[in-house]
Amino acid sequence: MKNTIKPALLAGSAALALTLAAAPANADGHKFGSTITTYEGAVAATSLAEQWIKGELPNPKVTYDGPTINYRYASYLPGVAGIEKLNTQALEQLERESNGKIKVQKFHSQSLHPQREGFTAARDGIADYTACFMIYEPTSFNMLHGMTLPFLFDDSASATMTDVALYPKYFKDEYENLGVYLGRGMVTPPYNVIGNDKYETLADLKGSKIRAGGRMQSESLKALGAVAINIPSGEAYTSLQRGLVDGVAMNDPVFPIFKLQEVSKYHNDVSLFSVNLEYCVNPEFFDGLPDDLKTVYYNWAQKTNLALAQLFYERQSRRVRDAVFKKAGLEMIKPSPEERAKWEKIIAPVTEEWIESNEKAGRPAKAMLADLMANRDKFAKMNWNDQFQMVIDSPVKGVIDY
Repeated sequence: MKNTIKPALLAGSAALALTLAAAPANADGHKFGSTITTYEGAVAATSLAEQWIKGELPNPKVTYDGPTINYRYASYLPGVAGIEKLNTQALEQLERESNGKIKVQKFHSQSLHPQREGFTAARDGIADYTACFMIYEPTSFNMLHGMTLPFLFDDSASATMTDVALYPKYFKDEYENLGVYLGRGMVTPPYNVIGNDKYETLADLKGSKIRAGGRMQSESLKALGAVAINIPSGEAYTSLQRGLVDGVAMNDPVFPIFKLQEVSKYHNDVSLFSVNLEYCVNPEFFDGLPDDLKTVYYNWAQKTNLALAQLFYERQSRRVRDAVFKKAGLEMIKPSPEERAKWEKIIAPVTEEWIESNEKAGRPAKAMLADLMANRDKFAKMNWNDQFQMVIDSPVKGVIDY
């Protein structure tokens, strides 16, 4: 069942009903992403993205025949991390698509700059491509926080496509105000909670200490009666082990990276909120590319965006449930649909307040959420391979102006 935002009470007497309607039944035999429950099914449904990242699809024609252009990629992750291995494959594909004219230099484990300094590093030319997460500059953003409102998305792929579709109109100005271009904006699957408290009812959440990261996450958890604890993800293991938190909110593929199943009893399938993860580009690098390589790079970034959402977040979300959580002996908890409806009702004021505060400031929050729902529902009706073909054929225009 698709999540629902209840009618939002806005400034004055005006009201706007923001209903996230269920996607219509699939009539052609294709499975929508959120309905695929097995790892094997996810592998089959993301085969086009896998072909692309392995270099098995035709590459664009490149006419530039000048010197090789160096491209510095900085990552806060070690090169052996699962998603980083996919990033490496995508960067190898950039070299192929540029006909070898873009040569990638990779710097892992914060060796080029600290993780939190991504915006500064890209703006000042220390890196050409690096993680520039909104959570590290939260007060610089307003509209982009809307992507993290509770109960918006069911899967990473549709959320990621929605994020990119909305970016030129709603998010671009505030992102580029920080002196960078957006390379890609990927959205995680909805966050679940792993830990030593189980959450079947609202009563279970009352007073439970849950690790969160970011303003909207904290507000959502507080609305549900939990106590939001803001700690870095790297401290989640010891915090659970010592009882400093009762649960940790993250997405399923990330829990095993921090080995949280080792110090947990329960996996709570609560699908609370998603988180957007932006990678930015040094403007001087992009603006200095020859015209045909600008197009190659621009289109590559959007394919990379969706490929990682599908191949890491969607595939691994399904793999780790059996291969990691159940194998570790975790009890798998999921609130009933009736209980879920209670959660949605009690958490609705978080969305209402976000809309009202932005509208008062002259920002089009109502219009953005209406566009978000329309795009999300359109993409949710597509199977993952069709989504990827759409990105190949029709990348979103205006993410970077050139």
